[in-house]
Amino acid sequence: MTKASVFVLLHFRLSLLWSNTWASLTYLNGT
Repeated sequence: MTKASVFVLLHFRLSLLWSNTWASLTYLNGT
């Protein structure tokens, strides 16, 4: 794997994790 693909993979996982965290936070605030 090249450094670029590793970076893209990491960025994708981070953004996915962030969106999950944000969804959880907004869900908790809504209740």
